[in-house]
Amino acid sequence: MGLVAEKRAENKSGEEKTALLKVARDDYLDVFYELNVRPGETRDLFWVKEAGLGAARVAESETFQEWSQAEKFYDRLLHLLPLMKETLEKKKSKVQAHLKRMD
Repeated sequence: MGLVAEKRAENKSGEEKTALLKVARDDYLDVFYELNVRPGETRDLFWVKEAGLGAARVAESETFQEWSQAEKFYDRLLHLLPLMKETLEKKKSKVQAHLKRMD
């Protein structure tokens, strides 16, 4: 659902784009933080990863530029997915560079 909202936002501008990206972010975060897992269900780590990457992408977007949030998402992904360490650390480094520029 997050991906659909994110794709719809690509063709929009202003408040409409921001609203769609918020929907995308919230949908991603529901999966990333496992808020949608019902009793007796187990998480699917593939979709948790995809949702985390999506949430980070939205946080890093020109619309939001929420660098500290993106950094937190990458930290959680690093904890959940140690085999992706190299890739995730590269993404996190880019976010940290933006944070340094803000100081």
